[in-house]
Amino acid sequence: MSLQWQESTIAVSVPGGDPRHFRVQYFDTKEMFWHRHDVYNSRIDAEVALQELASRGLKCRILEFGSCAAAR
Repeated sequence: MSLQWQESTIAVSVPGGDPRHFRVQYFDTKEMFWHRHDVYNSRIDAEVALQELASRGLKCRILEFGSCAAAR
């Protein structure tokens, strides 16, 4: 039996946890709350999304998760 891995497959950071990922969030000034835009496996992809949101005038940030619980 052979295992086939996709390029985007990465090892989990903790047993039973999520793989390392980067969350891009934007701030909603009406609700005064941070909303999740998307989740990325690479920092580069997250930074591209961040720049796109920032170019629209949104306040945004990247949250890096190195070890997370299984639920997001």
